[in-house]
Parts: sequence; structure tokens; C-alpha cells
Amino acid sequence: MCNCRKELTAKLLENTKKRLPDSTGHQVEIEGLAFAMTPKLGVIGRDYLPVTITHTVKNKRTGMEKRKVEKVKLLASYCPFCGEKQTIDDAPDQPPA
Repeated sequence: MCNCRKELTAKLLENTKKRLPDSTGHQVEIEGLAFAMTPKLGVIGRDYLPVTITHTVKNKRTGMEKRKVEKVKLLASYCPFCGEKQTIDDAPDQPPA
């Protein structure tokens, strides 16, 4: 069994700490897997990972701390299961239910 999800979460957390150095209590959670769909292309054969980034920001004026949550999507260039490169030509015939 691989440690891909654990390693990716650790890397995202490290990157988030670098990107938001004034925040504290950083947390990253990869919530699931899905197919990416676009209005122009329909279903494309690339997966994305919804990522929740949580951090605490201190207001510079008041000094009060506020918890912030960011929702981002991490688009995969390679299949998260087998590592094979994904292209638009790999799109399934039917959108996922």
C-alpha cells in the first residue's frame, strides 16, 4: 500500500505554511476524488482533488485571530492510482453519476 495521500497532504501543508507565514494552526485535508468537467470540453479524463486549507490569521489592526478556510482544487496530471499520464482523450463516454 502506498503513502501517496499522506505524502501529498504533508507537501500541501508545507507549501501552505510557506505561502501563509503570518497565519497559525495550518491544516490541510484532501477530501476526495472526482472527474473534472468543463462547459466547453464536457468530462475530461483528468482527476482533481478537492483540498481544504485551514489557517488562523491575526488582524494587524486589532490583534484578533480569525479562522479561515480555503477550498481549492488540485488538478492531477497523472492518475492518482496508477501514475499514468492523463490526457483529454482519456475522457469517459458518460459523465460520472
